[in-house]
Amino acid sequence: MRILYIVTLYVSICLNFTNAESSSMEKIKADLKRDLDLESSRLESVFDRKLNELKESIDARLEILETGVNLKLTSIQENVLTEVRQDSTRNNGSGQGFLDTMKNEMDKHATVVRNAISSEKQYLRDNIKRLHSMIRKTEETVEENIRAAREEQIKIEESRDTGPSEVPAAHLMGSTYDRMEYPGMQLFPIVHWISQEAFAFTRKVQYRFGRIVISEEGLYYVYSQLSFLEVFDNPRNIETGSLPLSHYIYRYNFIYPRGGEESMIQSSITKCWGQNQAFGEYTSYLGAVFHLRQGDELFVKVSNLTLIVREPKLNYFGLFKVN
Repeated sequence: MRILYIVTLYVSICLNFTNAESSSMEKIKADLKRDLDLESSRLESVFDRKLNELKESIDARLEILETGVNLKLTSIQENVLTEVRQDSTRNNGSGQGFLDTMKNEMDKHATVVRNAISSEKQYLRDNIKRLHSMIRKTEETVEENIRAAREEQIKIEESRDTGPSEVPAAHLMGSTYDRMEYPGMQLFPIVHWISQEAFAFTRKVQYRFGRIVISEEGLYYVYSQLSFLEVFDNPRNIETGSLPLSHYIYRYNFIYPRGGEESMIQSSITKCWGQNQAFGEYTSYLGAVFHLRQGDELFVKVSNLTLIVREPKLNYFGLFKVN
């Protein structure tokens, strides 16, 4: 029962993984897009704030420079007026002293203004360098985020390639087709299975005329379950000595001896019914790990096809790679 539970759980995981994987990929892509959008908005906000700070700083410095120039011009004007008065007194109204004084004052304060302008230019150059440095760091941050997002996507793709959805596996369900037994045969192969409907699937193996064909060599867990039902026409005359029901898993490959066909695992149950029963039923389960080669063809045989219950979920045949 524990093996049956593990097999059923694995098959359920394989069946549901595709949808879960798809929704997981969409969620991860949406999360990455949201993170990049948030990062872009944050960087845009930082750029705007830094540019506004730089503009305000430049405006303030220009205002200070303008105020300083005005103060210097006022000072020059006052000094010139003072010198003119003094010169007029010394030279009895001659204007040469006035011109010399004005030239000296203008040269002196022009030097002060040139120094102030040079200082402001250097300040602006320094701020532009800082802004360029910030832009480079921001570009590096964006590139790092994009690279991390791409690496994450590659990891997702790699995990998807090596995840359960890509492990060679198959789960076939019982078909409701009429089953015919041929005279002279002791074991009858089941040649009809449901392979692509309901819970049935094949992945990285082939299904061909009731057989699972192996594409990759390795260790596989192989399993099969069959349910039988026998209805008695006359419950009072039940045959207690009838032949047992046998359930086999075979494999075929031309490289094997005795025609290439050999039994891998089997189960036999002797029918033993009580008196006055209207029907008898039981289930046979097979499961084991085998080393399979590329090209091996696995199939199920049974000693009595007509007693198999026509319910797909009660009869199944499958495998999955375990290494």
